[in-house]
Amino acid sequence: MFPQTLFHFAGIGINLYLLFYALGVVPAVMLTLVLGRKGNLDAAQVFPLTIICLAAAFLGGPAISALFRTHLGLLVPGLWAPAMIFAVITLLSLYLALFPAYRKHIPQILDIAAPAFALYWFFARLGCFSAGCCYGKPAGDLPWAVTFPNNLPLGGIPVHPTQLYEAFGMLAILALLLGLRQVPNFQGTLIWVFLVTYGILRFVIEFYRGDPRAMLGAVSLNQVICLAFIVIAGGVVVLRIKAG
Repeated sequence: MFPQTLFHFAGIGINLYLLFYALGVVPAVMLTLVLGRKGNLDAAQVFPLTIICLAAAFLGGPAISALFRTHLGLLVPGLWAPAMIFAVITLLSLYLALFPAYRKHIPQILDIAAPAFALYWFFARLGCFSAGCCYGKPAGDLPWAVTFPNNLPLGGIPVHPTQLYEAFGMLAILALLLGLRQVPNFQGTLIWVFLVTYGILRFVIEFYRGDPRAMLGAVSLNQVICLAFIVIAGGVVVLRIKAG
């Protein structure tokens, strides 16, 4: 694991965590342009919304966490990913309100944004793994358990590689979304499929997480949010399929 600084850029120490988060933007943007071209959308239609979504994903987690901490006096650990999704939805809605000409392409654009976000989140979780954050519970003699350096929480103890669980889960979601793009009944619905599948994936992984998180009894706050994703987005998917 390499949480230490690899090099400096503009006076900022860059480690693998930041590198994966930043470089993940490149394949995600390339994927949106490829899918946009296949859907007869030019780059001018797809690129601005893609950059907004990815910028919100990159900045939304820390920004909302800082808002909770600064203005509400609450430190809510483990809220990063749901905060990112909330930031993406908020900024995307604001952009479409300011530029109504794009509204007619919303279903197509969201069908493109969903796989791109899954691909980006794969790289982001590799960054988490490299830094040793979002770590799992002790895993005993599990063959695929990982051991982080002693200077990290639970260092020296074999733990569940929860970051990799989520990273490769995102690749599975990406494959599913790309496959469903070919199914007429699912066109215009992929963002909701993403929220359902991500909700299921994250809900299960939370049981194996060992890092501090906000808890509501026996479940984490993230699991409550994921259940909301599953119920709401799942309902939308069912209604859209029936209507289509």
